[in-house]
Amino acid sequence: MDDLLIIGGGPAGIMAAITAAGRGKKVTLIDKNPALGKKILVSGNGKCNISNSDMSLARYAGDKNFLKTVFSCFDNKTLMEFFEKRGVILKTEGFGRVLPITESSATIIDCLLEELVFNKVTVKNGEQVLSLAAKKNSFTIKTGRNVYEARKVLVAAGSCAYPQLGSNNSGYELAGKLGHSVIPLRPAIVPIELFGDWFHKLQGVRVEAELIICGKEEKKTYSGELLFTKYGISGPVTLDASLFIIDSLKNNAEVFINFLPFYREKASAAWDFRPEKPVPAFLSGFVPKKIALNLLPVLGVEISTKCKELNRKERERIINAFSKWPVRIKGSRPYSEAMAAAGGVATAEINAQTMESKKVPGLYFAGEIIDITGESGGYNMQFAFSSGFVAGISV
Repeated sequence: MDDLLIIGGGPAGIMAAITAAGRGKKVTLIDKNPALGKKILVSGNGKCNISNSDMSLARYAGDKNFLKTVFSCFDNKTLMEFFEKRGVILKTEGFGRVLPITESSATIIDCLLEELVFNKVTVKNGEQVLSLAAKKNSFTIKTGRNVYEARKVLVAAGSCAYPQLGSNNSGYELAGKLGHSVIPLRPAIVPIELFGDWFHKLQGVRVEAELIICGKEEKKTYSGELLFTKYGISGPVTLDASLFIIDSLKNNAEVFINFLPFYREKASAAWDFRPEKPVPAFLSGFVPKKIALNLLPVLGVEISTKCKELNRKERERIINAFSKWPVRIKGSRPYSEAMAAAGGVATAEINAQTMESKKVPGLYFAGEIIDITGESGGYNMQFAFSSGFVAGISV
């Protein structure tokens, strides 16, 4: 009988296996995919963004006290030390993203697989867990190939995001059958669909912008690169804001794009520097010209209009509109385009100091299956590694 059986071979499951086995426990790791760490391989567009130098809890949606407890046991510095101690040199890039100096996810995967072998973890690939039954002091786990017995079980089966990588709802179903509450799921770190007939004309255009979400009780602003698509918006700023946007719609929040985050009052003098210049040409100093050419007509401004032909009030109206352009949200793109899924096993039913279930002794949870979701930039990977470590050391 195993001391610990882990369901899921992502960052949380692998870290838990290494940690528990490194302390003398007999561990078996089961994964439904033919190889471990598929999501690790695609993290950071294959560069493997494992963490972030700025671990502000504001970057996460979910129980902040739960997160604080987990990170007090294993934070970003501890994770970096874990890899560098094993010969993986890391670097920090823009927006605090932490990744291997090789810029290859294979570097991280190879390190983790070597640790599994060194610590004698039994790995079973290509096995889907069909049932998980709790007995008095043990668990019975059935897959399509075998039946396993273990004293303790960790469910780290990930989320339903990225189904093309083998993700599904199996972990949530196992948790639900054992009496756990599953917070409603929705795509996160995902492109957004819009209502309207203007944005498709800007397909492929990128712009540094702000997304402003104005709710009844809270207003949030996200800054970064925005990408227009045929269905709406994407790009880093959209992915980061997507969960808050979707959740805020329930409270009739309004969403705006600020196309002029770098516009300053003193720039208003530029209107008169070349008064013969067409308005779209003037605005191209602040936004891609295609945006000006397509949005000015919506405001009733002819694209041939020259700067000198606008009075102060008309100029202010244009700048105000481009600084707070309303968008109507249709919804998110599907899970196949989502980097993560929000929702999952309720944190109120998990002991944050151990990752053990408060309902079923000996049952643990870690990683994305828990109702904790971070923004893009290594936050979800960090939580997966951290919660996996806490579970592994607790066992």
